[in-house]
Amino acid sequence: MVRRKMDENGCEEEDGSEEDWRLMECKALSLALAAKGIFVSIVDFSEEKGKEVAALVEQENDKFHEKLEFPAAIFIRCDVTNTGDITAAFEKHVATYGGLDICIHSAGIADRIAFENDQTDGSNSWRRVINVNLIAVIDCTRLAVCFK
Repeated sequence: MVRRKMDENGCEEEDGSEEDWRLMECKALSLALAAKGIFVSIVDFSEEKGKEVAALVEQENDKFHEKLEFPAAIFIRCDVTNTGDITAAFEKHVATYGGLDICIHSAGIADRIAFENDQTDGSNSWRRVINVNLIAVIDCTRLAVCFK
């Protein structure tokens, strides 16, 4: 999925990739939580981007908690289609913060190949979209209830 915006002539143009938008939304949400003094675990597949968001959250949260004995934000690398990775992420969060109050699942992908034009088994296209956008949400919700 690519977001579109209007240029100065009223024509549509690409406004960044889906990944760029997802990262911006993740940053915005994480920083909004940090602005309230809330501790955050950033769970992402991209270590570079996840650590970047966690560092920004740490800086924002320092305004509320100057001398913490634990991090105000942590990054956990995770493939949300892997139940073992998800379980490990929840375990690390609970070990760091002593519990789980809220789980916000914001992973989401789209496929550029139209379903009817996909000549593959779907493992890298529509089936992956279903695994990330539906199955992973169910798995995360189930685990969040268990770790509550």
